[in-house]
Amino acid sequence: DECFEKICRLIASVDTHKCYIDQSFLAYEASCMTFGDLAKKHCQAGHKFIATTSENIAEVYADWLIWIFGDLPFEYAVRVFDVYLLEGYKVLYRIALALLKQYRHFNSAKEAKISDIKQDLQVFVQNIAEHITVEKLLDKAFSIRLFSHKEIWLLQLANRKALSQRGIEVMQRRQPVQIAVDLLKFSSMIVTAQ
Repeated sequence: DECFEKICRLIASVDTHKCYIDQSFLAYEASCMTFGDLAKKHCQAGHKFIATTSENIAEVYADWLIWIFGDLPFEYAVRVFDVYLLEGYKVLYRIALALLKQYRHFNSAKEAKISDIKQDLQVFVQNIAEHITVEKLLDKAFSIRLFSHKEIWLLQLANRKALSQRGIEVMQRRQPVQIAVDLLKFSSMIVTAQ
């Protein structure tokens, strides 16, 4: 329960410089746009592949966090989460870009055969262990050069501003919460209360 409580505190952080997860619609949309900008710059072949295969690039990139926390096999997600806690948000962008690069590499001859790229990408990430080890994935993610927190921050600001100019202004801060777990009522298939 102590681990659960600490993770809840990280997620519930209201400090703008220590934010681990975007928690507003505006921040989420800006992060998707930022991922698209980073893909154009750092994963040009993958971005071009998505652009030529998909009718709506933004819809594909909207799932970039789901690729990591929803689709990666558990042992991969745990390793990524571990590095994320140490390195911060930048790691998530690195991992998603590495996944996009691997997806493009895997599908280099398959371009005309993909009918639903979102589904195909999801299946690829779910089966990533067939293509690359978690160590190699992390190596590929950290081999992306000229990639900085400042670049991400500036892109996030520019994208938030662009969204605000289009009328999207929902930027609500989470209220601090007292987190307590009632161990008598706690139930989990993964963690025990003992």
